Amino acid sequence: MISPSAAPRRCWLVLLLLVLIIGGCTSPAEPADSVNAETELPPGADPFPASAYEGKLEPFAYGLGDYTEGMLEELGEPQAMDYLTGGLYFDYPEVVYFTDAQLREDDSIAPGSVKRIGMRPGTELFGVTVGDTFSEIREILGEQGTVRSMVENANDGYYEDQWTLHYTLGDYELVFAANAEDEATIAAYYEVGA
Repeated sequence: MISPSAAPRRCWLVLLLLVLIIGGCTSPAEPADSVNAETELPPGADPFPASAYEGKLEPFAYGLGDYTEGMLEELGEPQAMDYLTGGLYFDYPEVVYFTDAQLREDDSIAPGSVKRIGMRPGTELFGVTVGDTFSEIREILGEQGTVRSMVENANDGYYEDQWTLHYTLGDYELVFAANAEDEATIAAYYEVGA
């Protein structure tokens, strides 16, 4: 039998053990260098999931080729909506959907399909973050990405005056954009390949 004076001590001991056990179930914050080391893949391994070859990016609700009908009902009113290169874009806090949807004369939207998905700095995908440099991205996603200069992008409506890093994913392309080859990326785009 436990003596009355030992009971409070035993309760504190059990509480301390529970805290240590529960605390041990969460991993401590890791320095950025070790996170990158863990996301590096063995040589020849594909850093992209199968869904990236099918026009889909997690966690976004709509993928490339998806019909835009119902988008406003599902995602709500965008921060901005306007025309760019022949179709409406829908600007949400996490993502911008570039589409071929059109405004009708009565200001209703004639549905189209998603042609390009834009992501802002801070967006994480495939082990990299929009805001990383091309060299940091290539360390994780591989050297097979193709860099294009501002000169090569001079006639591109989306990438004019930007450097870009392109990864081909079957019929699709993941593009990181920067103001200079060695600066942080300012955006990423997922689009139907050229």
